Amino acid sequence: MSEWGRKEYSKAWPSRTPIWTWTATLLSLAVFAGMLALEYKANWTAAERLYLTDYLKSGARGKVSATAASKYTLLEAVVGKGAAPRDG
Repeated sequence: MSEWGRKEYSKAWPSRTPIWTWTATLLSLAVFAGMLALEYKANWTAAERLYLTDYLKSGARGKVSATAASKYTLLEAVVGKGAAPRDG
């Protein structure tokens, strides 16, 4: 004979782990961080975009070893007439 009524579940329902809440929270934080990164990058000057890889390489060289820190290349800007700009 068939049984009527609700079947017993082996797991507690609803689940006690808020998987959908954590997923939505982490996804929204990732989107927010991405938007901040894009906004930050959009405000970079041309020199910052041009020399970004050089800055990252020089910082990485300094972290590798103490002797590699001396291989830093000084970056100097030049104005249109070939003279370096003066501060102040």
